[in-house]
Formats: sequence, C-alpha cells, structure tokens
Amino acid sequence: MSKQTAVDWLLEQMKSRPMTIIELDDIFYQAKKLEREQIEDAYLNGTIQFANDAEIINPKTSTDYYEQTYGGQHDPN
Repeated sequence: MSKQTAVDWLLEQMKSRPMTIIELDDIFYQAKKLEREQIEDAYLNGTIQFANDAEIINPKTSTDYYEQTYGGQHDPN
C-alpha cells in the first residue's frame, strides 16, 4: 500500500462532508503539516541514499533543507 500524498489526503477530507470555515482551516493546517513531513522525509531518504552511494554524510538536516527551500512563510506552526 502506498502512502497518501498531502493533496490526496486534503481532497479526501474535503469530499467527506460539508465543513465550516474553522474546520476547513484546521484541515488545511493538517495538510500543510503532512506536506512538510513528506518533503523532509523525501529529502532525508535522498540524502541517506546519496551518502551510501558516495560514502559521505551530508551535514544538512531535512529541516535545514525545508527552511532553505521554502522558508518560514510555509511553516504550519
């Protein structure tokens, strides 16, 4: 079974039932959090694979990558 993307999860939530604006805001917050986790996981997996292939370790963390690439404007916190 494959993982569900943040967008797929969001669409599923929005189609499941009518929601208030407050509920929609919460759903969007959760989707952004899921998206960030998926981006960080993808970066980490790629870094590990690169380190294994090249026998080096990248000192950047997935959080560093996310902050550098997307900045704080997309932070769900």
